[in-house]
Amino acid sequence: MCRGYCRNYVLLTPSKIIAVKESYQTTQYPSIKKELNLTLKEWENILNLVDITKFKATPNVLGCPDCADGGAEWIEIVFQSGTKRVTFDNGRTIPGLESLVNKLREIRNEYIN
Repeated sequence: MCRGYCRNYVLLTPSKIIAVKESYQTTQYPSIKKELNLTLKEWENILNLVDITKFKATPNVLGCPDCADGGAEWIEIVFQSGTKRVTFDNGRTIPGLESLVNKLREIRNEYIN
């Protein structure tokens, strides 16, 4: 089982980045949450990386995420018509959406660490 802060994620809204670190050992490692401002230009730059057609056509699971404790990453997008989440192997990417995956990792690494 993972020790320390094993679950890290960022939530992006049109005006905020919410960065969260969580642990299975909540007494030793209480959840940490940071909220930061996101400019409209930054939001638009991220949206421009999303190919909605490719994202919606991608299977919900790629590879074998978290098999053999390898970890998993996911991207979830909320649309007016519903939510789509793609989970994939840690360190891999989503074919055709590499720029989006790389940008989101960059944001996660900047605000989580």
